[in-house]
Amino acid sequence: MTTLETPPTPSYGPDTFRDLAEMARILKANDEALDQTIGNKASLTLSSAAIVLSAGYSASGYSTYKSPTAVKVGALATLESGPIAGPGAFSAGVYYTFGTLPSGFAPAGNLHRLGNGAVYTSTGIVPVQYRVNGSGALQFVCPVAISGAYYLIPPAGMNWTV
Repeated sequence: MTTLETPPTPSYGPDTFRDLAEMARILKANDEALDQTIGNKASLTLSSAAIVLSAGYSASGYSTYKSPTAVKVGALATLESGPIAGPGAFSAGVYYTFGTLPSGFAPAGNLHRLGNGAVYTSTGIVPVQYRVNGSGALQFVCPVAISGAYYLIPPAGMNWTV
């Protein structure tokens, strides 16, 4: 790991310009050390793949929304999606599988990851819990029974390591 030097804070006086020159020298050395450190790191790969939606679920159909996609940067993955159309009703306390992650995007260690999202209904927005299973299944559970559902609102910023 690169050790950076903290430059002195110059004070106004007869040595001001000498102090500024020393500060500039230290900052330049720090910059060169950081350039070398960053240049020696392996580059990250970016990949994305469509999520396979379960029967009865589909992308919103609006061209202004992102289709459900898994995105991976290095070993960090996330879900990127616009609304997902689905059945019109859901029971309370039941886990519904709305899709599956593509191969290579499932969470490491076969551990579930959780996130908060919602279901948009004819009477409002109902919060629900989303999860990414270690197997790659994408699920949600409603705390209350829902009728008149229009679409799922998947969580934004739900990340996991692969």
